[in-house]
Amino acid sequence: MRRLPEGQSVVRLFMVRLFILLLIGAAHVVLLWPGDILVLYAEEYGAILEGVLFFQINILAYFLVGKWAARKGILANVEAHLPLFRRLLVWGLIIGIPVNLFYAYVAVFGDLYDLGGTSVTVAALTALGSPLLTLAYVAGFIFLVRAGHLERLSRGLAAVGRMALTNYLAHSVIAALLFHSYGLGLYGAMSPGVGLLIVAVIFGLQIPFSLWWLERYRFGPAEWLWRTLTYRKLQPLRRS
Repeated sequence: MRRLPEGQSVVRLFMVRLFILLLIGAAHVVLLWPGDILVLYAEEYGAILEGVLFFQINILAYFLVGKWAARKGILANVEAHLPLFRRLLVWGLIIGIPVNLFYAYVAVFGDLYDLGGTSVTVAALTALGSPLLTLAYVAGFIFLVRAGHLERLSRGLAAVGRMALTNYLAHSVIAALLFHSYGLGLYGAMSPGVGLLIVAVIFGLQIPFSLWWLERYRFGPAEWLWRTLTYRKLQPLRRS
């Protein structure tokens, strides 16, 4: 962990870091992928309501769960919290799967943007069920890693995570070239199955690429740029 110079505020540095991330996100929106949801927000009041009730509440739930886990040191000491992970796995699946299936049912056969009670109910249930299902996935992954079944994969996923911003932006670059009119223009021209296959191929390639890159460099390209702009000093990139 890098030590701050004496007298430098951690909060100020963190705010600078977040502001730079905001600028990167803004450039991403303008240059690569504004996203259909933004158009929907601009055209339909119902989408705005749904966004407030679903997305923001859901994001708040994730933040609160993450803050609670960090304070408890749960991921720092997995062995001491195995009973908790077992409960999360069981109850996360029991509650999370039905709730998310209900959301999918309403999304396909109903109207998520209806200003009536259904939209509010779905938003409230998903704010609970979606984080629980995520925690169940995390718990299941932890047990698989402990059993030695995913050792190589977990190493690859860790590398992808260390280059999360780079890989995220790479997704948008690849998708833009595949789906936009200035690329192959494949938007709406493929089945969901083919779309899932493309996702698997892209992510499958990012795992070995991330491993290869981090064997030679300290950070991903985007992470290096973010760090350099944060500290206003060129950061070392190559490993010695």
